[in-house]
Amino acid sequence: MDLCIQTGDELLRVAQIDAEISGFVTLDQLEEFLHIIDGIEISFLDPNIQKMVDCVTKDPSLWPLLIPQSKRNEIISIAVRSIKAVLQDNSNREYLASWLEIRQFLDSLGRVRVAPKFWSQLRQKYPAMSGPAFSPSILTNTLLKTTYTTAGTTTGRLTVTAGPNFLVTPTESRKAIQSSTADSKIVIVDFSSMEPRVVLMAMGIPFDDRDIYQQLMQICDIDNRPAAKLATISALYGASKMRLADTVGSQRAAASLVENVRRFFGVEELEAKLELQFQTGVIRNFFGRPLHEAKQPRLRVNHFAQSTAAELSILLFADLCKKVPVATPLLVIHDALIAEVPTVDLEHFKNECQKISYQGYQFPTKMEVI
Repeated sequence: MDLCIQTGDELLRVAQIDAEISGFVTLDQLEEFLHIIDGIEISFLDPNIQKMVDCVTKDPSLWPLLIPQSKRNEIISIAVRSIKAVLQDNSNREYLASWLEIRQFLDSLGRVRVAPKFWSQLRQKYPAMSGPAFSPSILTNTLLKTTYTTAGTTTGRLTVTAGPNFLVTPTESRKAIQSSTADSKIVIVDFSSMEPRVVLMAMGIPFDDRDIYQQLMQICDIDNRPAAKLATISALYGASKMRLADTVGSQRAAASLVENVRRFFGVEELEAKLELQFQTGVIRNFFGRPLHEAKQPRLRVNHFAQSTAAELSILLFADLCKKVPVATPLLVIHDALIAEVPTVDLEHFKNECQKISYQGYQFPTKMEVI
């Protein structure tokens, strides 16, 4: 099928690809995808043209209307060659399918209604939150749009490029969000122990929908939850065993415990798999996203787990909202989703949240009405 770049009101065919992939992407989204694949930020538009586009329109797909035909054709020709070169690698082509779904869901997020007075207080308290300022004495509410990029970090954890940044503020900031009608509620859906679960899934190790740390405690003979959490952090991310040693009584006991937990998660096999990827090309997450900064062995499992969890969360949220189309997704905060749901549909939405799975693996969530 065809992958197309959307340029204003016309669709330009830029690449023939064999896989069952189709999608329409703007030029800036193509730049984002190539940035992920190559690890290098790229811009097809001259900086002066980009400034002109930014000044004239908020729609990045309208850039062809602001430049001569010859210049437009030149830019498109370069873009065509770039995407064709990237898609010669089957791994990149396969990852494109997942990335398009992620990008389309993020672009579909709605506008957030906030309480002006509370919002003004939050912006003063947390300057990094950014977003527009307005007078609470004039407005009773306002709508704000958050725009994300998937290329802002090497692992794919989202960063905000425009609008309010709820990623960098404590949970109290969510209290500023209001429902758009009296007949709906703002809810937050949060995955439980997402990163440890994706490691088990990636290694084909069965797990159920129970608390993952309770399962770990039973299998690895751990007698308290804090020790199970600390051992997991050490086993998956190479964190120091000092705090764990204080918890279990000695460094020797801590080392033994971490080794048991590493076996539970199949860490040694995952490390070998990532080492082979490194030797033969590039390390990738479960979906095929390149992990350019995971060259050091101590970083590989960490980046793999974080990256896979970040992208799987969005894919699962997208699937959830397809199953409950009356829900309006508003914000993604790492492995949590904030959405507006009609009050009459809350129970249905909650039931769907409890059934979230991927390739036969259950991913439990907690749902809270804000």
